Amino acid sequence: MINRINQTPLIQLILVVFFIIAISCREKITDHQQENTNNDNSTPISSKLSWEPTDAINGGEVSALVLNANGYLIAGTESGFTFRSKAAGEKWKRIPLANTTVNSFALAPNVYLYAGTNGEGVYISKDNGLSWSPTNLRGRIVNSIAVTGRGILAGTGGGVYYSANHGNNWQTLKKELPQDIHIGSIIETASGEVFIATDGGVFLLKSNRNSWERTNLGKSCCCLTLASEGRLFAATNTEGIFWSDDNGKNWQKIGLNLEVQRNLSMQTTRDKYLFVGTNDGVYFTELSKDFWFSGGFQDREVSVLLEDPKDKIVFAGVEGSVYRVEFKF
Repeated sequence: MINRINQTPLIQLILVVFFIIAISCREKITDHQQENTNNDNSTPISSKLSWEPTDAINGGEVSALVLNANGYLIAGTESGFTFRSKAAGEKWKRIPLANTTVNSFALAPNVYLYAGTNGEGVYISKDNGLSWSPTNLRGRIVNSIAVTGRGILAGTGGGVYYSANHGNNWQTLKKELPQDIHIGSIIETASGEVFIATDGGVFLLKSNRNSWERTNLGKSCCCLTLASEGRLFAATNTEGIFWSDDNGKNWQKIGLNLEVQRNLSMQTTRDKYLFVGTNDGVYFTELSKDFWFSGGFQDREVSVLLEDPKDKIVFAGVEGSVYRVEFKF
């Protein structure tokens, strides 16, 4: 009886030690699970995306967005009207541009703004988007437009045109491109090389050449975007997103779980995340990862995305509105 009594403190001590060990293990498991929430679709990152609508836009689908150096956010719509706001989407001013959809915008260093339209060519604004006038590229479907070291490049349903004098004169730039190729996106790298996304794949125009080269991504592509370190991202129409860091010689697919019918737009944010607008909402991924997260707007078409890096805001264009979300994580 005396021995049992003397053993009681020892047994209690052992139980306390086991309890402390169990609590410690549980905390480690919880920490590990918390770390791993970024490795599946239940990631808490998605819950941090709280999209807010800006003021309504009475112009149908928002098809193009641009933010200029003077702080004007400009939205192009399928009605042919543009809408301008100095307050990140509040108090839009309705401005006529064309009689057809505004497909794309491009900014020049002199604050000139160019717009590609769906059948009326390229327009120019010299007053922060307050008024527009046609350039001499008319009667063309211009899906994408970019201001590059060569001048203004306009991607059409029949090749690439360029102008070195603000749109007064245009020349074709389609040597080695297939006939009647559909250009969906144009982008220039820091070294002056130009890439285009087409229905025949991604093509490259080197800075010292006047003819295009086909890269090793031959899938039908709709849009391109760049990270600052030079990584190029290409969105295919039906087969997901690919990236290359060697001027298109080699491509790798990002993740396997982005299964949508149509990709529409892309936007990198602070070189950490990549957003994709699709016909089934927004998806995003960390550039260093290999999986996709849902970013909202499921069952809605998101035709254009734009980042405001200064205020860390991402804008999304949908039917009748522009949404915005602060992206500070």
